[in-house]
Amino acid sequence: TCNLCGLEEEDVRHMLLRCPSLSSTRQKALRPVLKRLMELGDSPPNDDEEMIQVLLGFTSDGRLYRCGANACYTITQGRNAMHSQVSSD
Repeated sequence: TCNLCGLEEEDVRHMLLRCPSLSSTRQKALRPVLKRLMELGDSPPNDDEEMIQVLLGFTSDGRLYRCGANACYTITQGRNAMHSQVSSD
């Protein structure tokens, strides 16, 4: 179970897209990805699976790779910082 929210198993999908404890960090991190998709004329992902593919660079357009990688890094750093706070409390 996720140590931050306790709602679901902590896996990649939960951390990157679902954990309510990371919602603020996630919104900030995903904003550039969604903006870049619009600039490229693409529509936003329809579901979690498509968003994971975008974030991990599994798309035909390599121009999204850096945005996705930055978003993953930012969300992961937010998670790690929150885990450190939970562990020290």
